[in-house]
Amino acid sequence: MPIEQEILNKSAAVRTSWLTSQHGAPAKLPWTGFRANDESAFFRALFTLVKARKGQVAYTRSETNNLDFCGWFNYFLGEVVNFTNGNSELETNLGRIFSIMFDLKATGVGNTAKIEFADDWPLSLKANFYGLLQNAPAVVPKGILAYLFELGFEEATTVEAGDYFGRNLALKSNLPDGVAIRSAKGEYVFAYRGDTRDLAKIIQQGARCRAELDFWRRDAGLTQPWHPWNDVDQKWRRMWFRRGNKDNDYFTMNSLAHDFHISCAYPMFRSFEIDQGLRGPVSGWSEAQRRLLAAKKVSVVEVFDRRSNTWEEVLSDESRVFACAISSTTTAATTFDLNNYPESAVRNINLEDMVAWIKVRRYHRPPADAHSHYDSTLVTPSMTIRVLSWGWVRTEDETRASLGCTKDGIKAIGAKLQNMIGKCFDISHSQYFPAATYDVTRPKPLIGPQPKPKHEAVKRVGLSGW
Repeated sequence: MPIEQEILNKSAAVRTSWLTSQHGAPAKLPWTGFRANDESAFFRALFTLVKARKGQVAYTRSETNNLDFCGWFNYFLGEVVNFTNGNSELETNLGRIFSIMFDLKATGVGNTAKIEFADDWPLSLKANFYGLLQNAPAVVPKGILAYLFELGFEEATTVEAGDYFGRNLALKSNLPDGVAIRSAKGEYVFAYRGDTRDLAKIIQQGARCRAELDFWRRDAGLTQPWHPWNDVDQKWRRMWFRRGNKDNDYFTMNSLAHDFHISCAYPMFRSFEIDQGLRGPVSGWSEAQRRLLAAKKVSVVEVFDRRSNTWEEVLSDESRVFACAISSTTTAATTFDLNNYPESAVRNINLEDMVAWIKVRRYHRPPADAHSHYDSTLVTPSMTIRVLSWGWVRTEDETRASLGCTKDGIKAIGAKLQNMIGKCFDISHSQYFPAATYDVTRPKPLIGPQPKPKHEAVKRVGLSGW
């Protein structure tokens, strides 16, 4: 996709202001031997700084329900920055965008002079770009988001769900009993979805595609003239695939896994999404760092590591996996063809599609070294799973009527789910390991001399006449 001419013009003006004399003043970057005609010497330096960054680039307080311009910029940029593959033109164009959006500074003099960002990470918008957002949002701001979106996303190809998902309740990852449950109507397939929202909210909302919710489009900026998915473009009506992460778009699709254990890993856990400073094993974190976990409902617990035969502090959280029965004719994305991962996606998952929830506790393995973040995709196995409980999303009778199965069929589903309680196993992104690394039920022995039991003194009562 060609970059907007206005972006080229404005970035050229930024570069000129730094490399040439202005009104008798010396150039801001007067390093010896600078090649005035080599644009990449200026713009690609900015790209290199951003590529090394994990997490947010632009400062935003927004979340997935109320995204602002910078929130969308971070989301779209994340699909582009890691797969430029040394493409000089693309990296230069990204550097152009950064030069327009963020304030710059020079460090060093002469041959050591180099260009950097003036702010600490994440970067705040420069004042004149903020002015563009207010006064001309449909030109440069929209041009930037549109350029990133076209590079980082492609429209998903689709099949019918019945061509991919299972015809039975495939919990074989930790229950090898092979019980097949099929609808008397013969029109459902089973899939799984992980979700950390409160159960009441899930039952109220289902898992509808955010882009189809009027209030979400309003609150997330899709009605703004700077957004490439606004009502003029109507791109929010399509299903999109993220090229950089080789995964489904968050807002126009709902992901569904082929197997139960796959969904136990979702939502993915990455410590840099909480704070950039949360690196290395939690055992080395300060109390201030540990306090950052509470807002994300993550705790620090001690578990016994069977491999090292030692007790270890690890991070733990909870998720629910929803066993879903969807029509076999539902349109599903062929994500699995693009990333070789046992997952697909549909546009919407309604309440009546959700058969049961299975609550799991996840014990995350630490990163491999003190400089890395916790990331569910980087260690093998990545976590130990313990199944805690389950329940029908609606009543048993409502579920049976919706599926069209017999009373014996719904009892068989319930028995299979009940048999999962207490199961422990390891997963690593898409892999299942029947032996759990952590013994999460072993009580830690008390160390050192134990306090003697206290005995209450017996108070003598004097009787009259004694």
